[in-house]
Amino acid sequence: ELRDITLFHELLNKKGAKVRMTFGQLIDPASLLGDTNELTEQLKHHVAYELLGNPKAVFQP
Repeated sequence: ELRDITLFHELLNKKGAKVRMTFGQLIDPASLLGDTNELTEQLKHHVAYELLGNPKAVFQP
């Protein structure tokens, strides 16, 4: 999406700034079976809320 590209460019504009990122645990591709729209919403929630509270949270659809 255009928004994603714009956000990426904004991140690159922060030359010299310290940025913290949390990537979390690896996600087993086998757990990503099912309705893609529902999985997308679950992944968004996991990244935005669960990892914020617990960086070691495991994605469980």
